Amino acid sequence: MRCLLIAILSFLPCAIFAQDKIKVEPIIMLSLQDSSMDWWNYIPQEMSPYVQNINKTFRGEEFSIFNFVNVETENERTFKFSVKLISPNKEEKLIFENKEMSIKTAKGILFCPEFQKFSFGEQDDFGEYEFVLTVQVGDEFFSTSTKISLVDWINPESLTSAKDCIKAIYTFSYKPDAELLYSLFTSGKINLLQKGAPLELNHLVINFLVKAFDSMPFLYDKLLQEYSLASDIQKKKTVILFAMANRALSEEILAEAEVKEAYEYLRDNRLSDAYKSWDGDYSLAQLDSLMGEFYATAKYGTFKRILDALILTEEGQYAENLLNEKKAPKTSDEKNKYALGITYLSALNYVNENLKNDIFKNYLFKILSEKELPESVAMQLAVIIKTKNLNEKNPEEKVITLKNSSLEQMEKSK
Repeated sequence: MRCLLIAILSFLPCAIFAQDKIKVEPIIMLSLQDSSMDWWNYIPQEMSPYVQNINKTFRGEEFSIFNFVNVETENERTFKFSVKLISPNKEEKLIFENKEMSIKTAKGILFCPEFQKFSFGEQDDFGEYEFVLTVQVGDEFFSTSTKISLVDWINPESLTSAKDCIKAIYTFSYKPDAELLYSLFTSGKINLLQKGAPLELNHLVINFLVKAFDSMPFLYDKLLQEYSLASDIQKKKTVILFAMANRALSEEILAEAEVKEAYEYLRDNRLSDAYKSWDGDYSLAQLDSLMGEFYATAKYGTFKRILDALILTEEGQYAENLLNEKKAPKTSDEKNKYALGITYLSALNYVNENLKNDIFKNYLFKILSEKELPESVAMQLAVIIKTKNLNEKNPEEKVITLKNSSLEQMEKSK
């Protein structure tokens, strides 16, 4: 059974029933990580998920209350999870009560399948709050807690280097951070434009920002509050973000004819759904947008859709031949085939680049072990893996060494 990558386990309360051979260790964590928990559910049993526990939050920021139990038992058991909140002035509030989970035999850490999302509002006082988890097993009760500080939002300083911007994107799904996301968006080193791409936009960066802001929607409000004081460049970036996220802008902002025209044009000409089909000339941009989404959410479905592009082997060979011969496609069908081929080659590149990303790598092992992929795709991935040393455990810091074509221009601007 898996182990959480957190040092606090050794300090948690623990009880052992000698007569029944059961060990109980309750664990509560507050996290901004994607609440689908794909990063936990879709990795091989022998792999270890990384769980980030936050210790501060802001009004309007939504986080998840994840509840676990470290258990060792040979008998069928029913666990009842309850969580209460203790405010700075010691008032108590029940968050949920008696969420049940039954198991037969287990050894390791299990999570309660029902979790709770939570956020503080304007009515809540700033200060330190405590979330207390109580796990009932039979007539016995076991408790643990974690603390979090509710603090006022202060606009953070913008990131000042392209390297820091790239690191923020690559590590976001591991350690989501509202202040870091805001600092990234307001940085002068992040470029939302890409010459020659559909809408002239960098779709990896754009979709990363859209999905990241969607996971922290209170930040959209922060951008609107600061709009009138923002630089012209920041205003343009805000309009682009809101258009691509299909978020409404205020009538005051849209009162400027040029802004309204740009906003509506971008909003109405967004890429077609990348999960449904590869859209010819736009397929590469679709793939980039999927990669951006993966960096923001680490969703397993996004990972699988990226791998779907590896089915385009015939198109990939065609594109590679044209590149080697320095020829260009002529007819409409040839151009479409070439575009799909470039998408295939880019997907191969993305796989290679992300083998040092623990979540991507663990998903890869999972999908290969369960033989979910077409044989041709599985064989390609097996060849790629053979050329890499993936036995070594990669610390999360290694994620920042990855590169891809959609972010290279940010590095060059350092």
